[in-house]
Amino acid sequence: MPVSIQTCEKDLKLPKDVVGLTIPVGASMNMDGNALWFGAVAVFVANLTGIEMSIGAQVTAVLLGVLMTLGSPGIPGGIFVATTIFLTSLGMPVEIIGLLAGIFRVMDMGITTINVIGSVVAAAIIGNKDKRKDLNHLKKGHTNVT
Repeated sequence: MPVSIQTCEKDLKLPKDVVGLTIPVGASMNMDGNALWFGAVAVFVANLTGIEMSIGAQVTAVLLGVLMTLGSPGIPGGIFVATTIFLTSLGMPVEIIGLLAGIFRVMDMGITTINVIGSVVAAAIIGNKDKRKDLNHLKKGHTNVT
């Protein structure tokens, strides 16, 4: 989170008060990567175990995944508790969590990247709507982000 705040303030030149609100809230509530994780887990476990998911089950999985995203703790590995609850709610075997733990380190890099990008984009959109500051440098693509 400190790197996201620094990037938004120094490189994107967004107002500090906007960044100070959007990045922390985004870090805890805007977890787009987690939502993708839950969807991927539902499809993966269903295919692996031979469970046929009806349209109703798929809709339930999507809605439950969105709700689980809001309740997922923002700590390393905290998504496993939420994944266990998610699998149990869908009637899928919880024992598969050991297999998921084996691939999670690779998946976590993408999940974290998506979560951080989502929060920074939200800060940029809100900061761009802020009428107090000239943010034309964002439209020209002249940022010093490396």
